[in-house]
Amino acid sequence: MGPDTWQEWLDVAHERMVDTKSMLPTRSGSVGPVYLAGYAAKLESWSTDLRCAVSADFPVSCEDPVAGASALVGFLQTRLRRPFFSLPDSRF
Repeated sequence: MGPDTWQEWLDVAHERMVDTKSMLPTRSGSVGPVYLAGYAAKLESWSTDLRCAVSADFPVSCEDPVAGASALVGFLQTRLRRPFFSLPDSRF
C-alpha cells in the first residue's frame, strides 16, 4: 500500500534520503545512492534506468545529485509544513 497524503509522501521521501545518505559513504562510486535519491525527489523526469547500470558514469560526483535531492526534499518539507496562508499567492 502506497502513500495517500502529502505527509505520507514526505515521510517516504525522508526515508529514501536516510537510505541514500547511509549508503553514500561506503558506495560513493555506485549508482545506488543516486538511484535512491531520485526516488526521494521523485521528479517527473526521473528515469529508473539506473537500476540496470553497473557503475556510476556521471559528469559530477555522486554526492552532488544526492545533495540536490536532499535540498529539494528539505525545501518541500519546510514549505508543506507551514500554514497554508504563509505560501505566496503565485508560487509554491
